[in-house]
Amino acid sequence: MCVRCIQNPASAATATVAITAATAATVTATSATVAPTIAATATIATVAATVAATAAAAATTAIAATAAIAATAAVTATAAAAATAATAAAAATAATVAAVVQDALNVMTGFLSSRRQQVHTYSPQTTA
Repeated sequence: MCVRCIQNPASAATATVAITAATAATVTATSATVAPTIAATATIATVAATVAATAAAAATTAIAATAAIAATAAVTATAAAAATAATAAAAATAATVAAVVQDALNVMTGFLSSRRQQVHTYSPQTTA
């Protein structure tokens, strides 16, 4: 305490009140200065949480998309195998049908050939 305050207790009380008021004003000013920083920190924390949630959602979506792509690829591979098998079966059926038609043509050609020979060698018997 200053010498003047020691000699006059009323001055000491007045000085204490003045110092307290000045301290309160400084605290208030500091609070006003720090408050936006605290608010900005809270905003940054909110933005960080939103970014983290968005990243987690994006990761989940990417995982789901990858699974869907894999499932689609599996279905496509199965369909391709089925199409290949169907093509092979159709080719085998076509070959069988072609062979049966060729046999039928051969039989018909042989039958017609033999009928032609019968017609040419036929000589009617005439009775007088």
